[in-house]
Amino acid sequence: MDIEKLKHYQELKRDIDSMESLKNSLYFNVHSPSSNESHSTTPGNPTEESVKKIFHYDQMIDQKTQELRETMEEIIEWCDKIEDHDVRAIINWHFLMGLTWKETARKMYSYYNSEACKQKFYRYVNHKPWD
Repeated sequence: MDIEKLKHYQELKRDIDSMESLKNSLYFNVHSPSSNESHSTTPGNPTEESVKKIFHYDQMIDQKTQELRETMEEIIEWCDKIEDHDVRAIINWHFLMGLTWKETARKMYSYYNSEACKQKFYRYVNHKPWD
């Protein structure tokens, strides 16, 4: 396990969130042109095109979600071996839950000094061999 794997987990979560937003943006009322409105110059069925795009995003999201689950399992398995409870909590709050360093510090120590969490984590990483 390395820091890049932890960061990759966060990137996957952001990718999934952005794809979900893109997919959700395709859910809008599609109207066929009426005789009173101007006709679209784009041939085809706009509803069908939207459904195809939604299906495509669903497939991509499913693939990323599976990769996210596998990565999360690896991280949790690695975390279970860490004896320092604070380091485990920091990894859970910051990397798995996606809190900022300040938010993690608030959860851990009831104050917003993010340096305390960062130092604790990076000291552990630099002094412990990675699996």
